[in-house]
Amino acid sequence: MKKIISIFVVLALMCTMTVSFAAEDGAIQVTVDDALIEFDVPPTSENGRTLVPMRYIFEALGAKVEWVQAESKAVAVKGDITVEIAVGKNVMLRNSKEITLDVPAKAIDGRILVPVRAVAEAFDAKVDWVAQENLVKIVSAEKMAEAEQENAVEYSWDTLSPKDTDAFLNSYDQIRYTFEQGYLLNTMLQSSKEVIMAIDGNEELLKDFVNSSWDYLMADVLLNMQLNSEDKYLVEIDENFNEDDLINHYKKITEEHKVSSNDIFKCTYEKTPKNKKVLLLTFNDTTPRTTIEDSINLTIFSKYIVLIGSGETLRQFTLEQSPLDNTTYFLCEVEKDRRVNYGAVECTKEAVLKGIDEVLK
Repeated sequence: MKKIISIFVVLALMCTMTVSFAAEDGAIQVTVDDALIEFDVPPTSENGRTLVPMRYIFEALGAKVEWVQAESKAVAVKGDITVEIAVGKNVMLRNSKEITLDVPAKAIDGRILVPVRAVAEAFDAKVDWVAQENLVKIVSAEKMAEAEQENAVEYSWDTLSPKDTDAFLNSYDQIRYTFEQGYLLNTMLQSSKEVIMAIDGNEELLKDFVNSSWDYLMADVLLNMQLNSEDKYLVEIDENFNEDDLINHYKKITEEHKVSSNDIFKCTYEKTPKNKKVLLLTFNDTTPRTTIEDSINLTIFSKYIVLIGSGETLRQFTLEQSPLDNTTYFLCEVEKDRRVNYGAVECTKEAVLKGIDEVLK
């Protein structure tokens, strides 16, 4: 009889132990960046949503949290993100923008529990539910950024990543506008007297300078784009590396995308009807590549740029397409701090050269 009783006692204890272990195994766990969070009040599930103690989750995500007793709400701040969540309310604020909650924050055993997914995602974290482990797995925005950086493809710096290629081509209109409306003239005015006077003498010197001005502008844009890129670029230089090598590296990119100086314009020497020698830049395309609302693009492109030596200085004229009417062109002069419009002119080389004679008379 005693033996039978002992067996029943052992069986009962085993059942008790089994129930105890099952309850422990079924507890919800939460990790942030693979670190297990130890809560003083266990997480709970309500309507398929997991709620966790407020302060623990906010602090694990790197936020500073303050409890506003008068309003029964928590205010958590991390960088430029502020999250406000109140007990019993089904709306959470993220930078004053309302986010509807499936389950509101609630008080349990003297602690405020909040919906973990909504709170974590408010701080740009990634949240996954691992059902077989009863685990809420959170990856912070910082950890995701680190992983993205570590896994980033490394590019040679005479190429562009797909993302940077799109950004570069989308900025082409602004780059070209900058070149036409001041960069070229200012670059030449800051150059040596020899370059400025070359318009009446060393023709190839001035042509090279104009083409180099475009290449330098493009190289500056591409260098800054790569320096500020989220992608990695491998730079290999030695003690003999110089400025020309830098320009040539970036020329590979502009040539690949058909935006090198040779692709965009052609330099020739011409004479006006009154025999004034000028350097003429003829652009191959006057149509902006990007458009804005209502199919109107206010970027002004030039068909021609004319450079004229005037004593020891230089004057720049442009024939610009109207942004509202692609059949109308205006003869303008680009000065250091302003632009003068001399009126409509036909879009021909002869009409431009004749118009310049009229301006100079």
